[in-house]
Amino acid sequence: NTEFFSNFEIYLYGANSHSNLNLVQDMFCEFDNVHCFLTITDDEIKEVMKDATYHILLSRCEGMPMSCLESLSYSVPQLVSDETNILTEVVENNCGFDYLNFPLEKLSDLQFVDYEKMCYSSLNLSRKYDWEIIAKRFYSL
Repeated sequence: NTEFFSNFEIYLYGANSHSNLNLVQDMFCEFDNVHCFLTITDDEIKEVMKDATYHILLSRCEGMPMSCLESLSYSVPQLVSDETNILTEVVENNCGFDYLNFPLEKLSDLQFVDYEKMCYSSLNLSRKYDWEIIAKRFYSL
């Protein structure tokens, strides 16, 4: 539904080559609200995440998706599919949804999804994977 998606600004990061970037840009060229980029620097991540409403993981090939862990640490709820390794934790910890089985038209209704609670839960889940916390637990054994 292109009318629904016209209500969002969508930023796509991670095309691993200029040819892939061109392919993705060609796919979305009719949409003024879709922006495609090759990579993102650490400084840019901070700026992008502070303005993000959701993080959408489109990749199905990551063991533990770092982009999810990073965005969770910025309190950004997740939209992932059942083909990823993090869906169970996202759903069980109230940090987002399976985008293949969620009524997407509800995404903009932040009260329906209890968005504030999801942001808080996202930050809490990210702490489970914080290397400093993991190391302290390991050394306290």
